[in-house]
Amino acid sequence: MADSKIKIKPSAKKREDRFAITKVTFDPLQVEIKTADTVVLLLKSDEEQVVLRAVAALDKFVSKSADNLQSLYEMTSIIDTLLPLTSHSQLYIRRFSLKILAQMCALKPAREKLLENLENLPYFVQVLTKEDDHFMQEFSSLILAELTSHNIACARIVETNVLNLLFDRITSKDPDIQKNSIQLMANMLRDPTTLEAFSSSKEFKFEPILSLLKSEYPVIQALAVTVLEGLTRRRHDQLMQELFRQSGGLEKLLDIIEMLEWKELHQGVLNILLNCAEGPLTAQYLHSSGGLGKLLQYMEIMHEPDLVEGALGVMARLANTELGRDMLHKNNIEKELCQLLRGDNSQVTGAACLGIALMTRNRHALAVIVKENPVKNLLLCLKNESRPWKTRQSAAHALCELLRGDKKMSITLLENKQEFLVPLFHQLFGKMPVELSITLVHCLIALSIHEDIRVKLLESKLLEALLACLQEGKEADVELKIAAIHCLCGYICESQARDWFLNLGGVNKIVQCLMNTSVPLRQAAATFLQLAAQEPPIAAAFIHAGMLHWMLDQKTMRRAIPIWETAIETLFSNYLPAKFAYMGRLDMTDVTEEGFYVTRHAERIFPILEELLVARLCPLRPIYVCNFKSTTPALHPSVGMGAKPVRRRARSSSISGSKRPSTNLKMSEVNSTNVNTTQEEFDSLMTASAFDPYLGNYLEQLQSILTTNGTLWIYESAPAEVTCNSGDLTPTTSVSDECCMLQSHATDKQQSVDMKSMTDRIKVVAQFVAAQMSGPDPHRKCDVHQLELHLSEIKVELCNNVIPIGHIRVGSYLERALLFKILADRVGLPCALVRGQYSRAWIEVAIPQEERGQDEGGAEPAVPLRLLRPNLIVDLMNNVGELLLLHSYEGDMYCRKPV
Repeated sequence: MADSKIKIKPSAKKREDRFAITKVTFDPLQVEIKTADTVVLLLKSDEEQVVLRAVAALDKFVSKSADNLQSLYEMTSIIDTLLPLTSHSQLYIRRFSLKILAQMCALKPAREKLLENLENLPYFVQVLTKEDDHFMQEFSSLILAELTSHNIACARIVETNVLNLLFDRITSKDPDIQKNSIQLMANMLRDPTTLEAFSSSKEFKFEPILSLLKSEYPVIQALAVTVLEGLTRRRHDQLMQELFRQSGGLEKLLDIIEMLEWKELHQGVLNILLNCAEGPLTAQYLHSSGGLGKLLQYMEIMHEPDLVEGALGVMARLANTELGRDMLHKNNIEKELCQLLRGDNSQVTGAACLGIALMTRNRHALAVIVKENPVKNLLLCLKNESRPWKTRQSAAHALCELLRGDKKMSITLLENKQEFLVPLFHQLFGKMPVELSITLVHCLIALSIHEDIRVKLLESKLLEALLACLQEGKEADVELKIAAIHCLCGYICESQARDWFLNLGGVNKIVQCLMNTSVPLRQAAATFLQLAAQEPPIAAAFIHAGMLHWMLDQKTMRRAIPIWETAIETLFSNYLPAKFAYMGRLDMTDVTEEGFYVTRHAERIFPILEELLVARLCPLRPIYVCNFKSTTPALHPSVGMGAKPVRRRARSSSISGSKRPSTNLKMSEVNSTNVNTTQEEFDSLMTASAFDPYLGNYLEQLQSILTTNGTLWIYESAPAEVTCNSGDLTPTTSVSDECCMLQSHATDKQQSVDMKSMTDRIKVVAQFVAAQMSGPDPHRKCDVHQLELHLSEIKVELCNNVIPIGHIRVGSYLERALLFKILADRVGLPCALVRGQYSRAWIEVAIPQEERGQDEGGAEPAVPLRLLRPNLIVDLMNNVGELLLLHSYEGDMYCRKPV
């Protein structure tokens, strides 16, 4: 019992608890995670193993299908979570996170999310630069390749100087890095502004890219071809083209097109050759290295139309330079092109047509093409409705170049006239594209150069089709209208064409073009007017349409279009009544013709005599008409059936002291005015309505007087000549450059002035005029009342205010000056008719001063007519025949207002 009561004393040393660590340590937990959201939450863990297993699980999840990738992006903010992990200290975490981001970049929203932050692009470039791990380089380059599919990323990535790095990365042994790097280059080259960065890069060279053409992976080969195509796209960059040639790029490309097993690369290779083919050095190299022969052989063995068309495109690009055409000619390309025209494939035929069009610029090649005579095949291609319009356009272009190059082609085309011009252009107009219509019009322009061909080709349907191109309501077809007007310029020199032009309403069409807002179209229309208006009937038609006054009012156009002023001068020179009415003056070079007329008073409304006679209307005030014909022919059946003339009013201005006539133009009035009376019809009407039995006798009497005195110079007028020089739109005449007037087939003697007898002839004509217009008493001075009474008697006798000048027996200043002018023009006496105020008019002549120091009795010099300048006034009223010095007191008294 005692032993049981013994107490055990505790030890003084404290005992250690072996289970204390396990009490505070969290035991490893094995859980089963079934949603990606939960795994994404684990990515924020501080434990490397947890993060590693989480990113590995996510990588496995997104690799299963694209839908998993889409759902992961939509459910969580995965990008913001993964971005910090790409710089984790643990390599595998960096790999997996970067890989998931690379896969996520396949989604457009994910790419846009990354591009929102401007620092992301430089960051991935930094990863690609500093990371030595191949996986990191692969995934970072893939991210950059995906992001640069956006144009905005291409512009930003250039600032990071990534190009030097890419040229190093495409030489990597890892094909994925190669593929991503070359893809990144291809994306950058889609932006034209990045090409400058490539050429300025210190590491830039073609050799690494060319080496990828031999890669065993087709996708890398295709991307390398795309990059080379982008680098050579700037054809005029001589530095880039030279670097490509020096790197042996042309040889490697030619080797590829010989490998038929690499056919999928051929189209891109041909595009690269197309970019390089425009340089003359490339053409020379292809010829010397046998490259042209390889291309010709390639076209023969290749049966795919797209590839043959591409090879032909390279040939056509070579033909853009003189050296290239010469090289192609040496390889007999012309025969091959002509043979391809017979094929059924439209793409190949169109490319062959383009090649023919370019080769015609080489005279040796043109001779071969002419010998092959492809005109018929080109016409068949144009007529074939199954051909696309693009192919028919190419055929028309080739035909146009052939017509321009050799006349034999024009003759051949003329033989096939019914197959081409009439049905094709006339019937298909409005259905074919505008470009094809323009090309066909250029064909007609080329044909109009040769006179014999132009005459045979001309027909009314042709002019009708050309005028149809000018119809109103097609403002978008300005180029077609310009081409049609230029074509009309080539054919209007034929008299038959001028008649058809008037009968088909061509004046109204040209008027519409002149009023168009397009300056080039207005310039073309003014050019045609300047050329066509050298024929008086056409000039009269345009003046009847009111164009003269309208063109004078277009001051801005007169400054913008130089030909505008020339057209106005042509209208004045070939319709002298209008010139005298507007300018108040006819110069010595202005020779009056049959039917010249003036109004007794300066009218605000310029009267169109043709309209008055055709419509059988009587003007309000007297009009003096000059008609030398002494017989009265029968009227033409169509005369008298014209439309009612339009009374046009506008503001008046003072010219040479008189009121300026005007015609206020409106399109409705232009369309209603009859301007299609031919010259023959008008001459018949003029002779019948304004018959003058006296004026012809005046001329005969004056010629007899001058012959007696030995000073007869008879002016003989001839029809105008209008010719075209090799399609040039500017007319050529034998008159001075200052004005356009009818050519005079006069002798050398008639075109010079004998100073010794000039004064005598002037006095003879002046006295003759005064004798005819002095009334019953030659010594009695003519006054206004006597003239008014005499004109009233004539108007009652003729029942018309249109008075032939020969009927007037009592004449004042205007009547005598007018008679002097028309008679002097027909006896070779140069003089100017000037109109002043208050019905005053006078004659100005030029008598040159004798040269100083000239020996007496020596030969008198002859001064050309066009060099004379008026310096004297002829007195026809007071001291008949006296010559008054111009701008002298006596001269000014003769021209001033009567007291």
